[in-house]
Amino acid sequence: MELSGGEDVSLETLSSKSKIMVDKKNGKYTATFKVKVNGRAMEGVDLDLTDKKTIERIEKAVEKEITERAEKMVKRFQELNTDPLRIGEKARQRSDFNRQQWKEQYSQMEIKIEADVHAVQSGIIE
Repeated sequence: MELSGGEDVSLETLSSKSKIMVDKKNGKYTATFKVKVNGRAMEGVDLDLTDKKTIERIEKAVEKEITERAEKMVKRFQELNTDPLRIGEKARQRSDFNRQQWKEQYSQMEIKIEADVHAVQSGIIE
């Protein structure tokens, strides 16, 4: 991926976790999709991968990339009125679930994406 300064870097994913939370206020459903990624900065052209500030820049850039791509993907799912992320499954676990409201709201509901990326330099173990 390319950083804001034009430098190229690659990040190897070591582990990742995701969590979906569904809320309902005043009859309106909202969802938050949290993604946590632990990775290793593998290559960087013109980058000092031992510098903490560089690693922080990489983390922020990857968080932004994940968020933007996920938002586009989720919007497309909503346009197609399909739920492969199983957000509806999570909503059904709520005691106040209403199938009709869910069907009416899914395509327009607010779905937030929150990405948290932690990167380490290649060869460094924390």
